[in-house]
Amino acid sequence: MCCASRDSRAFASQSRPARRWRRRCGSGRAYVAVLVFLVILTGCGSDEQALPAAATPPAAPPPPPPPNIVLISVDTLRADHLGCYGYFRDTSPNIDAFAREALFFEQAFCTMSVTLPSHVSLFTGLYPLEHGILANIEHGGVPFGWRTRVKTFAQFVSEAGYETAGFVSALPLKRDTGIAAGFEFFSQPRKMTRSAEETNQAALAWLR
Repeated sequence: MCCASRDSRAFASQSRPARRWRRRCGSGRAYVAVLVFLVILTGCGSDEQALPAAATPPAAPPPPPPPNIVLISVDTLRADHLGCYGYFRDTSPNIDAFAREALFFEQAFCTMSVTLPSHVSLFTGLYPLEHGILANIEHGGVPFGWRTRVKTFAQFVSEAGYETAGFVSALPLKRDTGIAAGFEFFSQPRKMTRSAEETNQAALAWLR
């Protein structure tokens, strides 16, 4: 996923230099007129003398290709149990190393402590009461997509020409929840869950 008004005293303070500028421009116009006259005379001195051709401007460089986007979410992970957020145990060495080289947010909050509504908010930028997903499917929630005007980030980038793929590890984010909207390829566990290693292997195979 950029862009004042002046008061009358400021305008009055600039009016005097403007008059001096006009007086200086009086001689400037005469000088420009003489220059144009001499150029015309020089060009008319010989019928065989051709004016130089205008230089062709260099072609604009092609736009850079769009960046690749990888989104990783870890469900039910407590921030206060990560080293980068101050936890005293070495529980997350890889996340900590990545955080040291990345843009790190110290105050980041999910919109709801339930998997499906929180992920729909992540993909849409809307609060649960706006997108209408208030519970996981197995706990009486409705699937995403029942409000036709709401689109996910995956749908937007797919329409923009990206190849999209989703890989999930647990029941609350399987295809029947509607979270797969916008993904051309979607991988999910055969049963209720699968290990992170299995999910990572499927994702890396698609990326290659």
